[in-house]
This record gives sequence, structure tokens and C-alpha cells, in this order.
Amino acid sequence: MKRLTLYVLALGLLLVGCDRHKSEDVKLAAKTTADISAATLAQQARIAGAFYDALVPKLKTCWSNVEGKGEVEFKLTYKKVGEQWLWQQAEVAKSDLSDKARSAAQDCLKNSARGTGFPANRNEANSSVDRFVITWGWPVPFPENPSELAQMISTGGGGGNPECPKSCFDCAGTPGVPGTTRCVATCSGYLTCQEDGTGDGCKMTPVGGNCVTGWSGGFQGVFIAAKHDGIRF
Repeated sequence: MKRLTLYVLALGLLLVGCDRHKSEDVKLAAKTTADISAATLAQQARIAGAFYDALVPKLKTCWSNVEGKGEVEFKLTYKKVGEQWLWQQAEVAKSDLSDKARSAAQDCLKNSARGTGFPANRNEANSSVDRFVITWGWPVPFPENPSELAQMISTGGGGGNPECPKSCFDCAGTPGVPGTTRCVATCSGYLTCQEDGTGDGCKMTPVGGNCVTGWSGGFQGVFIAAKHDGIRF
């Protein structure tokens, strides 16, 4: 009897787990091009502002130790604690600097990022997503005027090609085919998107997280939120 009871309990837990996984499927309503553009601008401004407020004042104190001229891209990990995204770790993802300069930049950013963070928005605070991975590039050296760096972050450094790398996905209506939707590459949206053929939206399965692309200086960055459960997307 005890063995039967344990079996029933185990089966119940398994079914609960399946239901929970199924509930993580998210329906993405189809958006217009204007909707997607507006969301991208808002996210880019949000992340750029958070970096400028939290990191730039501290980075200025040690960034002069980074020799050479170029760009360095960091992979920054933030963990959700309450309603805040708090910095956890940083590593160099890409750089055209010397090994010595890369090491100096990494030390500078780690020391500057320690204890920093930014607020989670309402949707993030209520979500099971508890980790942000932000890949973001910085110019070497910084402009002499910090306000110029803020401008570079928000506009992409004024480069000749203002188009961001479309590393994200969102759901949009299919042009010329009423009643259908498709997953499109975007600068802001989701890490995954699945077309379901219903005509009223797409699915993101499983819920992997959010994605934003942007700039810092002339470099192009990628902003990713992912579930902190060992699954990579």
C-alpha cells in the first residue's frame, strides 16, 4: 500500500510539472512595424540610460588605464533580486584590443559594475525570468566629454549604418496575406518565436527570455534575458 501511495504521489508531481511547463508557452500577438520600432527604441533607451547612470561614472575612474584605440564588448550577467536586476559577473566577449588592454578593461568594468543594477519593469518583476545576459560594447578611449558617450550609446556612435543587428524575434502580420502571422528578425523582442499558423499570433516556446540589440560607441550590442534553469537558448 505504501508503495502504491508513493507511486500516486510521484505521478501527481509529474503531471503538475507537465502542466507548469505547458503554461510557460506564450502567445505573441502580431505587431505592426511601428509597434516593433517603438518597443526597440524604448528598450534601447532604457538599457543605455541604466548603463550611463550606473556604470559610466565609475568606469571613468579606471578606463584611462585601458591602452590603445578600439572597442571591447562585454557579456554582463544580472540576476533578479526582488524588483531589481543586480550585476553578477562580466567577461570579455569580443575585442580588437591587445591582451593587456582587454585585461585592463575587464578589471575596470568588474570593479565598476560591482554593486550596480537597474529596476525590473512590471512584466519582468512578475515573470519567472530571473537572469539578464547583456552583451554590450564600449569605445576605447572614452570621449573626453561624458555627455558625448551618452549620445554615442543612444545613437550608435553616429556611424554611417544606423541599423542595429537583428538578433531578436517578434511576431508580425504577413504582408499581402491577411489572416496570417510570421516570426520576423528584429532589434528588440524575444530570443525564440514559433509560427503556429493560426493567423492571430505566434508562440514563444519555451519561454526563453527577452532580447534587445543596441549600441555603445561604434560597437553593436545584444541584450538577452533568459530563464536561470540551466537551459540555453
